[in-house]
Amino acid sequence: MAVNSTQSNEMEHSIIAQREQSDFEDIFNHQIDQINSPELTEGQIQAISLLCGSEVLIAALELLDLKLVRRLLAIKNGTMIYEIHGNEAVYHVQIGLRNSCNCKTFLDRVIINSYQLVCSHLLAVKIGTKINSIETQEIN
Repeated sequence: MAVNSTQSNEMEHSIIAQREQSDFEDIFNHQIDQINSPELTEGQIQAISLLCGSEVLIAALELLDLKLVRRLLAIKNGTMIYEIHGNEAVYHVQIGLRNSCNCKTFLDRVIINSYQLVCSHLLAVKIGTKINSIETQEIN
């Protein structure tokens, strides 16, 4: 099967976009890793806002302020999942090799179209774990 120049250009643009996304993810993870106190510094807020967008950051901080994020820990196997009570539904976030959220924004804007690095739910979990503001509930 021959690849025409249009397909070749599309593949090249896709590879470049994936590299750029990976670079931004690395920078984002570095910024999150720098959080080491119960409150974000002005510099951390600015950096995260630039990477994720001010609306996403504000929504994430609101979720944390309202205590709408909790860690669910399965007693039997130690599995951990985060539950977020959002505006429209209860969402679930998993942190690991590939972070995920079951919200529409994560699927559409993060996974499919790569417009955002994270959704507000995932950002709330990332920040909340670093500032120690998420309560843990053990489940059977």
